[in-house]
Amino acid sequence: MPPLTVFLLFLVMLVLPVAAVAAASHYRRRRARREWLEEAPFPAAWRAILRRNMPAYRRMPDTLRAALERKVKAFLSEKTFEACGGLRAVTDEMAVTIAGHACLAVVGRPGVSSYRRLSSVLVYPDSFFSASETREAGPEGVYSDSGEHRVGESDARGTVALSWLEIRNNIAFSGNGRNVVLHEFAHQLDAEDAAMDGAPAMSSPAEREALKRELTEAYAALREAGEHGVLDAYGAREPAELFAVAVEAFFEDAVRFREAHPALQAQLARYFGADPSVW
Repeated sequence: MPPLTVFLLFLVMLVLPVAAVAAASHYRRRRARREWLEEAPFPAAWRAILRRNMPAYRRMPDTLRAALERKVKAFLSEKTFEACGGLRAVTDEMAVTIAGHACLAVVGRPGVSSYRRLSSVLVYPDSFFSASETREAGPEGVYSDSGEHRVGESDARGTVALSWLEIRNNIAFSGNGRNVVLHEFAHQLDAEDAAMDGAPAMSSPAEREALKRELTEAYAALREAGEHGVLDAYGAREPAELFAVAVEAFFEDAVRFREAHPALQAQLARYFGADPSVW
């Protein structure tokens, strides 16, 4: 065997155990942090943030509020937050507010952990430029990435990007059916079955078909009407966006949404295991 091959094999044998030990150590630290967070009382400072920035937190029943706090603690222990676009750091105010609204969408679901595909939340101070997946031909056949400025983006591979300015605007005008965190995390729920197609997975095929039928009808009506009403007109772009704006309205304009779309509201209440219109 050539000396170089022997040397490389030696390095592999040396590095792999070290990497395995490091990975195991990281896993133990992360598990210990999560266990500590789950057992520790919910921090008073975090509760103040949720009360200040989440009207739904103030209105929901005590049992759901306790469930939300458990999910928020798990979310903050499992997910990575990254400051982007010139933002110096992700503060507790930002992280807890984002976690609270993200966990609002799963507060009625069983278990503590949520969004298993998600690994990172990217926080920008304002809107950010996002290159699209399509490429456009320029002069002399040179291709360049096209894109647009956005206030939120969800990647089915496990990343959500958010504008903190947009989140603050949503909080200031809470109740108008707009919430960028709920919108982007609705896409994460939609992608749980590996297809971000506006038809999220449910516990049974019959329930999924019932929800899909109501979403399809709402999508067709929104495209035909050309105006948003309780559903943002952005939902007419494609079925995945219809589901996301429906989730926004379901939680942020709950009573009007129930009145305008009773059948769809009932299906979403079944999907989420919660009905914010009665809080």
